[in-house]
Amino acid sequence: MRPSLILLSAAAMLSAGLGAYAAEVNLSTLPCDRAVKRYVEYQPKIPRDYRVERRIGTHRLFIPWAYFLGRPGPWSLNCQQRYDWTSIAFWVPDLQPPEKDLSGMSMLPAAPVESDRPSPGPDEWVLRIIRLAPIRDDDTSVSEMVANSRKFIWRGQRELPDGILTRGGANNWFRLAAQDDVLINCFEASGGFCSVTLDLKDLRLRIWTSYRRSGVHQHDIILAGIRTLLTEWQTKEPRT
Repeated sequence: MRPSLILLSAAAMLSAGLGAYAAEVNLSTLPCDRAVKRYVEYQPKIPRDYRVERRIGTHRLFIPWAYFLGRPGPWSLNCQQRYDWTSIAFWVPDLQPPEKDLSGMSMLPAAPVESDRPSPGPDEWVLRIIRLAPIRDDDTSVSEMVANSRKFIWRGQRELPDGILTRGGANNWFRLAAQDDVLINCFEASGGFCSVTLDLKDLRLRIWTSYRRSGVHQHDIILAGIRTLLTEWQTKEPRT
């Protein structure tokens, strides 16, 4: 056998062996090494449904890896959690994680084209939750935000509707309910993007997100989807 072919065969065997190692490694036993920043060749691959533990306030969540904004690499999977909040993304309305990590960009297409979604429908888009965090005792509540902005948002009315998403101006909506409150402020200057504060009061969780104005009518779907995912993520077992 010619030397070049021998070298080629050896390289192929080495590659196959390292690939098998990457597939067989127990991710839960990997050491924490935050210094590894780049996804180097032959390091362990992370399955999209691999559950990563996050503690948010009183909640212990096991979030599938593909849902994260800023997906952790294999050498940071088992590092001690630095913050008591996290950032996630998912498709509306089917709650699937995006194909790629959509972090690091302030403005993205509402519905990125993916290999299994060649033509997303008008009501299919990715919701990016910038921060999912505990509600603190000293946080200004959504109801206080609405009351403080009443002359702009609620136009001086004395009573606020309970449990109904209400339009309080040309570019503002809010809802105050027993279990959750939401305030939506949209901005024409930014292309119709909306800043959204959502309090899940019964869970003591606050969500900051943004989406296009066209998504406002899907608020109930978004809220139900978030609650569904949070319930699922309380267990290590993946969705079947």
